[in-house]
Amino acid sequence: MIRWTCGVRLDQQQSTQSLRDKLKIDHIDDVLRWNRLRLFGHRQRQDDSLWSKKIIDFEVGGPNPKGRPRLRWSDAISNDLKKKNINEELASNRFLWKKAIKP
Repeated sequence: MIRWTCGVRLDQQQSTQSLRDKLKIDHIDDVLRWNRLRLFGHRQRQDDSLWSKKIIDFEVGGPNPKGRPRLRWSDAISNDLKKKNINEELASNRFLWKKAIKP
C-alpha cells in the first residue's frame, strides 16, 4: 500500500523504511505498542471495583499445555515497558504517561 501511494514499483530499489519516512508513517510495531500502552494506562487509572480492571490479574487454573506458553497481554505489556524503559507506576499520572509512551 505504501509503494502504491508513493508510485514506486517493486523492481525499483527503494526501501520500505525510506518510503515510510517520506510519508511520515510510523512503523506498525510502534503503533501497536503505543495503542497497547495507551490502553494499559487507561486500565491502571480505573477504579479497582470494575470488572475490566479485575480481569487483568485473573488467573485461570488447570493444567498447562505442552510446548511454549502462549503470549499473554500482560507479557506483551511488560515487553513494551522494557522497550520504552518506563515504569508502570508512571501510568497514574496521565500527562507524564502520555509523554512517555509517544512513538
